[in-house]
Amino acid sequence: MAVTEERKKRYEAEGIPTAPRHDGSGGGMVPAKTVAPPARYKTYVNERKGIVEKVPAGISPAFNWHQGTMGRGLSTLEHLVAKTREKAPEQFDLVMSSLMRNRLSKKAFYGFVEDALAREKTRQLVAPVGFLDGKTVRFLERNGVAIGDNNIVVLESRLVTAKKFSGWHTLTGNAPSREDWHNLLDWLIDAPVYWDGRGLVYLAKLDGSRCMKIAVDTSLRSKTQSGVRLMLPKVDTMYVLDLAGEADRGRRECDRIMGFTRIR
Repeated sequence: MAVTEERKKRYEAEGIPTAPRHDGSGGGMVPAKTVAPPARYKTYVNERKGIVEKVPAGISPAFNWHQGTMGRGLSTLEHLVAKTREKAPEQFDLVMSSLMRNRLSKKAFYGFVEDALAREKTRQLVAPVGFLDGKTVRFLERNGVAIGDNNIVVLESRLVTAKKFSGWHTLTGNAPSREDWHNLLDWLIDAPVYWDGRGLVYLAKLDGSRCMKIAVDTSLRSKTQSGVRLMLPKVDTMYVLDLAGEADRGRRECDRIMGFTRIR
């Protein structure tokens, strides 16, 4: 409970008024402590959600949620994925596509991108940016990658401002623009998807001479974000392939990707 500076000083000087217990014992003024005790954590494996958490000792995992860093939208989508797969599996792709494309979802994602580009470190660190459709999930399962209900594809804010984009890709002119990051949500729904033997590669056409390569890691391994390890597919990289460039690197990479197994 937040208190004013004046009340804080009064608590420190006089103690905190406390009601007695049900049996009538205790109560009165309890000395105020202003130094937090050492934090102790326990590891909790949430098999339903597919995450491994470091939960403060004495705190139920159900309360170990930081809305500001992970976003309520991700938790809601995970719950919806499980329910839709259970109740209406034949409608799964349509339901998820409609949700990801709706105005509120896009507005929230655009805000996430803008915060990431502005390096707002106190804001949301991970955002849902897509989902794995039924055809892709079945293909992965046939190739030994068990996704389960972990269909949501996420984007980590640190990727948007990673050195590979601000450095090398910017220097070579193939770094994603602000608009490209905004379009990522639609590309993950519509673009052709290929399997390179390790993960998914999306190839979105920008115009007659450029394509966008988007790699999605399906290993379900990720670095810890504020004590929570997300076991979800994530965007691993994204950059432009210039098919008309003098060095011909973009054309060669595009041809290489199109030589992979196409899923959809």
